Amino acid sequence: RKSFKTNERPAGKRFFLYFEGVGSYATIWLNGKKVGFHAGGRTTFTLDVTSTIKLNNQDNVLAVRADHPANIQDLPWVDGGCSTERGFSEGSQPMGIFRPVHLVVTNEVRIEPFGVHIWNDNKVSEKSATLNTESTIKNYSATAKEIVVLNQLIDGNKNIVDEQKSKLVLAAGKEINIKQKTKELINPKLWSLENPYLYTLKTIVLSKGKIIDELNTPYGIRWISWAIG
Repeated sequence: RKSFKTNERPAGKRFFLYFEGVGSYATIWLNGKKVGFHAGGRTTFTLDVTSTIKLNNQDNVLAVRADHPANIQDLPWVDGGCSTERGFSEGSQPMGIFRPVHLVVTNEVRIEPFGVHIWNDNKVSEKSATLNTESTIKNYSATAKEIVVLNQLIDGNKNIVDEQKSKLVLAAGKEINIKQKTKELINPKLWSLENPYLYTLKTIVLSKGKIIDELNTPYGIRWISWAIG
C-alpha cells in the first residue's frame, strides 16, 4: 500500500497510473475500488483512475497485490534454468513490484502509451529514405474533439526536415490510428555503430491552436539483412 496526495485541478484532465513492472499477476485498488488487473511482469500497463482518484490534496490509498503462484501456465514460457518443462515459467519471472509506478496527468485527448511508431523499409540508403509513422490518439472525454496531429522529423541539429499534418474530429471515447509518410529524404544520415545518428520524431496534438499533448521519439535510419543459404 502507498498513500499519496495531488493538488492537480480536475477540469479537463485525466489521471492514469502507469506501472513499469509487477510480476507475475497484479491486482490494483485505489481508495478501496478495484481499478485493474494485469498478467505478465515483463510488460507495462496503464490504468485510467480519473473517476476514482481524490484531488484537492486529499489522501489516496493505492493497494497492489502481486501474485506469483506455482506452475504458471498462461504466461509466455522462458527457460530460467530451473526447469526445461514447457509452461514451467515461474523460475524466470520477476516477482513483486520491481519497477517504478507513476501518476500521469494528461488532457482529455492524449497520445496513447507506446502510441507512436516509426519505421523505414528496405529501400533506404545514404542517398534517400522514406519513413512511415503511426500515431494512436484517444479522446477520453464525453464530447467529440476537433484536433490536429502534427508529426515533425527533426535532425541532430534541431532542424525540421519533414512535417506531416492531419486534421480530424475524434468522437467521444474513441481512439484512432493516424498513418503518415514523410517525403523522400535526400542524403539522410544513417545510423551506424561508428556514428549512431538519431533523428527525433516530435508528435504534437493541438486543439484550438493549443498544444494538448506532445511526445518525442528518437529514431535511427538503418536497414540490416541476413542472407539465408
